[in-house]
Amino acid sequence: MAVSMVAFALRVFALDAVRHYHDFGAPHGLGIGILELVERGELSSLPLFGLLSGIRVVNPAGASYFWALIALFDRGAYSATFISAALNALAVGMTFGIGRRLFGPGVGLAASALMATSLWSIFTSRGLWLQGLLEFASVAAMYFILIGIALRSRRRLVFGMAFTALMMQTYIAAMALAAQAIVLCGLALVTSTRNRTFNRPAVVGGLLCV
Repeated sequence: MAVSMVAFALRVFALDAVRHYHDFGAPHGLGIGILELVERGELSSLPLFGLLSGIRVVNPAGASYFWALIALFDRGAYSATFISAALNALAVGMTFGIGRRLFGPGVGLAASALMATSLWSIFTSRGLWLQGLLEFASVAAMYFILIGIALRSRRRLVFGMAFTALMMQTYIAAMALAAQAIVLCGLALVTSTRNRTFNRPAVVGGLLCV
């Protein structure tokens, strides 16, 4: 809890001084545009794809649709940036949970402390660019799937895979979450030799992610 509070403080400090320009604010701006299209009833004009990346590949539009949902309550960039920073701080707590479950509380504390004080993690979480949600997506996807495996819960495992598939639509680099999820599903299959009823949701989850 203390590490998560430190992480949150580092991410929201002087948050009102962040400048949202170019890549830093473009996904949020597109999200507001999506909301305005919905308000005008121009549903046929809703974008199917997101922003063009630096390597000339079109990004998915999921991040902008997420910010459009946030804009239902407040269209200000400050509120959206606060949510991005808060999600990243939440991922710090999830990192502790993953480390503790796999390797013990000492490893969990060390991993979460490193993430909490990572300058790159702090920097990426304080913007409304596509990278802002990537760290949260990666940690949360692994957390949900591992919880499903540890508790031998078919519903939790499928939810984790569905969450992974959803977050893959936020950024082209997030497509790599598929590899992470498939490896975790392989772990579920290996550890479920005595309970074959657990095999089906692991396979379904992997296919859903693909």
